[in-house]
Amino acid sequence: MMHHSSMTSHSTAGSDASEPPRRLSPRTQLLFFIGCELLVYMDRGVLAGILPHIKESVHKGDSTPLSSAAAGWLGSVFMFGYTIASPIFARLSRRGPCWTARSIAIGLVVWTAACASTYFFVGTSYDLLLLCRLLTGVGEAAFCALAPVVIDDASPSGRKSSYLGLFFMAIYVGIALGNIVTAGIPSWEAGKVILLVEACLMVPMIVLCLRWQWRFSTSPQRVINEAPAYTGVSGTIMGFMSDVKQVLMVVVAGNFVAREGSSRVFLSQSKSFVLICLGFAAFNFVVGGLAVHGPTILRESLHASQAVATLGLGLATVFTGVLGTYFGGWLSDKVAGKNPDVSSRARAGSKICAIMSAIGVVEGVV
Repeated sequence: MMHHSSMTSHSTAGSDASEPPRRLSPRTQLLFFIGCELLVYMDRGVLAGILPHIKESVHKGDSTPLSSAAAGWLGSVFMFGYTIASPIFARLSRRGPCWTARSIAIGLVVWTAACASTYFFVGTSYDLLLLCRLLTGVGEAAFCALAPVVIDDASPSGRKSSYLGLFFMAIYVGIALGNIVTAGIPSWEAGKVILLVEACLMVPMIVLCLRWQWRFSTSPQRVINEAPAYTGVSGTIMGFMSDVKQVLMVVVAGNFVAREGSSRVFLSQSKSFVLICLGFAAFNFVVGGLAVHGPTILRESLHASQAVATLGLGLATVFTGVLGTYFGGWLSDKVAGKNPDVSSRARAGSKICAIMSAIGVVEGVV
């Protein structure tokens, strides 16, 4: 009898061990990604806030101060790393259910290392600083490309746009926080301390990401169905290199490929995809320019102090970013209705974007 009871208890324990881990709640996943997003975009705001000090203290090889063009590259070079790394991380995330979180963690490790290296190794070298900013783009690529997908999978039906709106709202709050915390920074050396603090704050987020790697929401359709051709540690490396090769071949060919059922669809042939990409590029062109050069423009054109310029721009960014982003997500959910399908959400979002863009054009002209 005791032997039978022991076997039963072992059987029960074995069945419990084989059960999949409990998913994190949608709210917990959203809050986690908002925290990461705040730090990533706070870094952008910090760079903009200390840019005048960088122009005075960082040099290309002689003692000549940096030109505005050279300083501008510091705010935009991350896009090269971001563009190259995004499809690689996207492909890597499809290797298994936990690989989305692992890919995000890898990206955040690279981002953290780049920020910490700025404090320890850059000094006054423009080339090293440019390299670190490039690596922040590589690290940012995994997080920014994959986090919205996880949020969309986790969020309840009818509130998906609101959840994504809250997530993207962190972009503007993060930039504003970066502007605000640099309002009283007196030098480049002091600015580097903030970059080190950012890196330290990201470490707990990386630990949580790895600890929760099986508990994030990932759609089964996003995972490669084919059996893995490689096993073991060396096999994982070989498989990753194979994925990188496939992604680079697709990028060079100029067409990203998606699967719909059994057919292969070239995304460049999708008018909606192309228009969304062009619109998002135009949006980031404006927002990126203001984020990097906004404090400097206010300081030089209005003859304001650095503290007033960064603090004023930060507060304005918080107000407009929070209001506009969350309102857009909320309105999209209302227009799409309850339990909308993908097409309904796309139509609702397109209408709202078109109307708001038209209003923006009129205000810009006037």
